[in-house]
Amino acid sequence: MPWCLLLCGKRLLPLLLAPLLFTGCLKDGIEAPAPVANAQVHLRSDLHCQGVPFHPDSLYTDGFGTLVRFEQVRFALVGALLLDDEGRTLGEAPGTMLWMDLAQPGRTLTMDVASSGEVHWMDTRILSTSDPVAEVPDSLWVNGANGRFLPVLDIRGRLDSNDDGQLDAGDGTFRIAVAPEQFAPLMRLHAHTVVPAGGSAVLELPVNLTALLHGIDLPDEPQTIGQGPYATQALQNLRTRVLGADNKPL
Repeated sequence: MPWCLLLCGKRLLPLLLAPLLFTGCLKDGIEAPAPVANAQVHLRSDLHCQGVPFHPDSLYTDGFGTLVRFEQVRFALVGALLLDDEGRTLGEAPGTMLWMDLAQPGRTLTMDVASSGEVHWMDTRILSTSDPVAEVPDSLWVNGANGRFLPVLDIRGRLDSNDDGQLDAGDGTFRIAVAPEQFAPLMRLHAHTVVPAGGSAVLELPVNLTALLHGIDLPDEPQTIGQGPYATQALQNLRTRVLGADNKPL
């Protein structure tokens, strides 16, 4: 073969293959999310009890069938990394805090996003001892056996302490206030919304409140402040049941 044809062939081969490679990438669906400007996502909690919208007057049960009524549930999610179904980043807000509070169920955290597309997952974690909480009101702090702390999970309510099948003024109260951990592991929460180019979207995080008391016998120990078996169980319930059973461990 003449040397000129050989040289030209070597130079033309990449050009001939390029359209094929590019087409293959599109077919495989690995193109990057579309960048957008001025897009926002509003994060908020979707409170429910086994799929039924939460109502403060409704009665529920603990892990062993005792009637309860929730009067307060409060926890914070720290940081938000929004991902599509392939794990690509659509937006992030490190260090931000989204408080879930029965006293203020409509609380919303607004974050800017860099790309449009479908959100399928959100990486976040529970409050830890290293997070700045100086601006949190004094009323939310608790005095425990090991000193004053801000609960990462605070559950309060009334339980059927006399076991008569109803809740009234004669029944007792319960509380589980969980002390923070030094290192809080990341969670990948399953939540879905669509971010339009240049627009805004709402991302509702499902919160199944009845799952908080799974495995907990409140008449056995109605008050847990700081550490203890029921504090550990409640925190595990929050991560693996309350915020979604189909979440991915990280």
